[in-house]
Amino acid sequence: MTAAREPDLPTFDLVHGAWTARVFDPRPDPHALGARYVHGGYVSELRHRDRVLSARPQATWDPYVGEGLPEVFEGPLGFHACAEGEPFLRIGAGRLARHGDGWPQARGPLVGTVDWLFEVGTNHLRASCSDRLVIAGKPYGYALVRELHLNDQGLTSRTELRLEVPWSHPVIWFAHPFFAQADGTGISQEFPATAPLPKGFSRDDEGRLHAGSTGGFSAVTGVWGTTDPVRLHLDPRQGGGRLDLHLDRPLDKLVIYATQRAYSVEPYLARAWQDGETAAWTLDYRFTPA
Repeated sequence: MTAAREPDLPTFDLVHGAWTARVFDPRPDPHALGARYVHGGYVSELRHRDRVLSARPQATWDPYVGEGLPEVFEGPLGFHACAEGEPFLRIGAGRLARHGDGWPQARGPLVGTVDWLFEVGTNHLRASCSDRLVIAGKPYGYALVRELHLNDQGLTSRTELRLEVPWSHPVIWFAHPFFAQADGTGISQEFPATAPLPKGFSRDDEGRLHAGSTGGFSAVTGVWGTTDPVRLHLDPRQGGGRLDLHLDRPLDKLVIYATQRAYSVEPYLARAWQDGETAAWTLDYRFTPA
């Protein structure tokens, strides 16, 4: 008997030419995706022809670690205003109960979920949700739209967020895509010569960044304000090729996380939102085959 795949959720398959994107449908069991990642528009797998470009960074399913091409909102709404044991909002995932002052608390179980509305076409998907709480007598809420669109070069992911907060509120967003590699060393990243070398990583003779055989994890400074694409050279043992991540806003920072199975580069946006403000941004994954 074949073991059931985790998480046990239905998926939407988007198709365009050589591309297929498999996207989770969280509605039957939102708790299966946990509290860390945005549930709507969560790409479980990205495939080019017969090759799966994405990966799961560890062998077993852990909703906090994830797989594929998830996205994250930090700066949870109302966390610092709510009392111990009271709920606050985790954008795109649901509600968590506050336990202490430590962060992250996104490993905790959801105490409330959100209702997602999906519009799905052959090569595109639109997912939307909203949530609102009154915490310490003041409103905290959001409306979120996620859109995915497959094209000839790969995948476009667009996010639109509107906030309701007492005055202003910091929110941090980042994409956390995982790309397949072998033994931790398969993927290399083009890296500015002026940027400090992240701890646990090395440069090759071409100046590209590599993780060690056991992986690595580090923040990358010195990239604030750049609009250059983040360029990865995929594992040649798995088909190679180049993958460019184009974010249509200046970067605030990068984080790199690598395991023996996957390499993840995380572009960050951080800003203070005013009450009633709406903003949108787009991340393109553009693949050039070897």
